[in-house]
Amino acid sequence: MTSKSIKKKRNSLWQGDPHCRYCGVLTVPVEQLSLKPGDPCPMNMATLDHVFSINHPFRDREIYVLACHECNSIKSLLESQDLTLLEQKEKAIKKVMIINRMIEFEKE
Repeated sequence: MTSKSIKKKRNSLWQGDPHCRYCGVLTVPVEQLSLKPGDPCPMNMATLDHVFSINHPFRDREIYVLACHECNSIKSLLESQDLTLLEQKEKAIKKVMIINRMIEFEKE
């Protein structure tokens, strides 16, 4: 998939529902952000996420969902052949996000 088609697919998904498929946060398209080279990506930046992990036999079907940068990053760390179903990924990501929020709350 070319960068132009990725952008088109991401924007199409965002226009349909701008919320992250996993955590529900309102995402922001990269085009609306004023990022300079070297700036960190905002956690709520809209990203295009593969439903199937890189090791899954259906990866070539190019099925995508809209995900925030945080969930997409967490999912990429959690991916394995055992976490191929979307429901399993959502549950794992939500658990990690709850733990992250608890840690942030304890720091305050």
